[in-house]
Amino acid sequence: MASSRPFGSRPFIVGIGGTTRPESSSEKALRYALALAAAEGADIELFDGASINLPMYAPESAERSEGAERMVAALRRANGVILSTPCYHGSVSGLVKNALDYSEDMCKDPEPYLDGRAVGLIVCGHGWQSTGVVLTAFRSIVHALRGWPTPMGVAINTLVERFDESGAGTQEHTARQMAVMVGQVIEFARLRSQLAKPSPPEAGLHEGGTMPEKRTIERARKDAREGKAASTQAGEFVREEMDHVQEGKHTVSSREQAIAIGLSKARRAGVKLGPPKKGKARAKRSGR
Repeated sequence: MASSRPFGSRPFIVGIGGTTRPESSSEKALRYALALAAAEGADIELFDGASINLPMYAPESAERSEGAERMVAALRRANGVILSTPCYHGSVSGLVKNALDYSEDMCKDPEPYLDGRAVGLIVCGHGWQSTGVVLTAFRSIVHALRGWPTPMGVAINTLVERFDESGAGTQEHTARQMAVMVGQVIEFARLRSQLAKPSPPEAGLHEGGTMPEKRTIERARKDAREGKAASTQAGEFVREEMDHVQEGKHTVSSREQAIAIGLSKARRAGVKLGPPKKGKARAKRSGR
């Protein structure tokens, strides 16, 4: 399914994470990742710990705080998402989980929850055991929300890493992982946006594309019914290609290329031609 959120050249990436403590490791890591996204040409919006300190999500109530409405609106527009959490007792923090629960308000959207969005994940914890467990749990949450976790997830052991939001102090392997993860979020967003662009009606059918015109196919079928040779049937497609070149609908580098394109169209239309002879043109040139 193509994305309903196409964009120009700048994908919109939303970052959610951190703790209620200002400048926590998970918040600094998220700011660093968003800075990388901005450097790649993305528009970004950050929802840090203070921003996601929201009332407990209550699905039975229609009332929403201003902060919750702003976050959900941003998620609806997002082409990609980056999430960052501390490791709390084997899972993500309640603060981050509650923020994600608000995506339930998107359950009836054309692309519900995080559907169609690449989601980059960052976990920060004291030790490798906790980060590995929480990263797995985080992926499961994103899957439940129909998001697409990036192949690269970033686990940061805060026992050995101290850094700021600019990346100073980040270990080399973490910086590489961050760059890969952010790149995957943006690349996926751009690919989805390309799929969302509407194709012109019958693209290629009347503009020298890869599909032959209907009238050309009908002429070739008439030739076949009359018992004419396959080469005669294929000639209809070659003639069409020559006409397109003369009309300026597309350009080719040589007459031979136009013939080759016409023959290729004929084969795809079902004309029983033999396979193209490799190296034939080169042999002719060599014999001159």
